[in-house]
This record gives sequence, structure tokens and C-alpha cells, in this order.
Amino acid sequence: MGMFDRIACKVPLPDTNKISENEFQTKSLDNLLNKYEIREDGTLWIESYESTYVPDATHFLGGYFSTIEGSIKWTQVSDIHQDIIFYFMDNDEQWHDYIARFTNGKLQSLMVREDSPWKNQQN
Repeated sequence: MGMFDRIACKVPLPDTNKISENEFQTKSLDNLLNKYEIREDGTLWIESYESTYVPDATHFLGGYFSTIEGSIKWTQVSDIHQDIIFYFMDNDEQWHDYIARFTNGKLQSLMVREDSPWKNQQN
């Protein structure tokens, strides 16, 4: 499967006309497990934070990285000019795919992805 990013969409989805509480996956951006948001005003934002290494002998890697409290910040991605495909599988194991088209940092359209490779597959 590989790496991906997570994205939240704070604008109504075209097939439900509702804002989804789901967090979607995308392979259209950095694929570094980053977290993004499409905000109500049609802008894209990325989360960043500082972390510190915590040694822990009980952890299978001998330690882990922990987010430093108060360091989370969101930065607008103002230079984006591309389509972002994002998707999730619901509780009924149905895939939902969307295409968000950004031009000069602003959401131009949000569409259902009709040509989804997952649309007619059985699990």
C-alpha cells in the first residue's frame, strides 16, 4: 500500500451535500503521513509540529517520537495548483472517492471521482 497523507474536508461533499466527519487518505500530496485540511473558505492547510525522542525500553523500537505540547501549528498551502484525489471506505465497505481541484491555492471544484478503480470491487 505504501505511504499516504491524511486529509479532512470541511466543505460539503458533492454526493451528500454534508460535511464529513471522516478523515480521508490521499496519495496526491507528499505521502509522508502529513495531515491536511480543506477549509470552509476553500483553502488547503498542512499541520506541522515539533517532536522529541522518548527512550522507552518497553517499546519495540526502544523509544518513540512524541509531539511537544503547544507546538502544533497550521500553515496555508497557498501555491497549490493541482487535483487532489482523496478517499475512504465506509462501514458498509463502500469506497468513496473525490477530486478536489485547486487553482492558485483555492478550491475550484469538488467532484465525485466517477472513474475510481475501487468503485466496483468486492472485498
